[in-house]
Amino acid sequence: MYGFVIKLMLIMSLIVTPLILSGQERVDWSRSKAESAKSADFIPAIFGNAAIESFEGAEFPPNGWSKITNHGGAGWQRIVIGSDVPGFQNAPAVDGPPGGGGAVAMASWRTGDADSVLSTGQPTDQWLITPQIQSVQAGDSLKFYLKYFQKFSDNLDVWFSTAVDTIAFTTADTTDTLVTTLVFKDSSSSNEWTQYSFGITDYVDSGSDIFIAFREHVQDNAIEGDALFLDLVDVAGLITSVSESPEFPSEFVLKQNYPNPFNPSTRLSFSLPQSSKVTLTVHNLLGQVVATLLDEVSYSSGSYDVQFDAANLPNGIYFYKIAAGSFREVKKMTLLK
Repeated sequence: MYGFVIKLMLIMSLIVTPLILSGQERVDWSRSKAESAKSADFIPAIFGNAAIESFEGAEFPPNGWSKITNHGGAGWQRIVIGSDVPGFQNAPAVDGPPGGGGAVAMASWRTGDADSVLSTGQPTDQWLITPQIQSVQAGDSLKFYLKYFQKFSDNLDVWFSTAVDTIAFTTADTTDTLVTTLVFKDSSSSNEWTQYSFGITDYVDSGSDIFIAFREHVQDNAIEGDALFLDLVDVAGLITSVSESPEFPSEFVLKQNYPNPFNPSTRLSFSLPQSSKVTLTVHNLLGQVVATLLDEVSYSSGSYDVQFDAANLPNGIYFYKIAAGSFREVKKMTLLK
């Protein structure tokens, strides 16, 4: 009798939970335009395993991120697309990379300088650090877009750290690994957005928990220290690929994942009849977001596949939700290892 009751409760939870999630969606999507615009000001970064951070949220650093400035300046800042570059005359307006949103992160001689006076010639040393990324695996990679405003020489370091907190970055801790030093000079550097990619387990052991840091630094900001722009920081693991079909669909569609049940990866497919910004998220039975696969990424009309790898998630039932323009849909999938 006891076993029968447990089974009955489990069945009821599987029936009721999708209804609860669906009800929550109706409430969220029926908000007024003003409320919707306000709620979109902050987009949380689920960076634990493979989220894309595009610095769209009004909060900076984003939720879970941190920044360190060693010479009293303001440090890395969020700057809106179309704005003037602070501290530079006759500079082109700030723009974004392909697929980016309405804002980017910026570091410059001005954000790293305590008094913003060029004649002081002081160094700059400013860090922007991700939340801790847990249990990186072979095949995981760090990807990001970077743009250098071509005027004066500048440096950007990329660091991985297996320390338990971010203080190690400023203490030359042995848990730190310098991944690369990008040196920009006015005579040889491009002023275009460039995507960089680094295999994480080329530098740290598989299974490590890591922080990633972006460090802008120069020795003399009277003759060095330009503006560096960072966007679409991605730790690829849960998303292994996105492919496009040449067909031109006539309606919005979110297809059932395949295979289902899956172990540990599955393909999520969707179709767009028109250009749209797409957000694709995965939720657990409680409705909590466990992965943000796409975060307002711009796509043209077409059909697309997103490969989702849930190797770091426990067995169970999950829901994946798409938002593309006014289109919303939720489907259920089962992870069975």
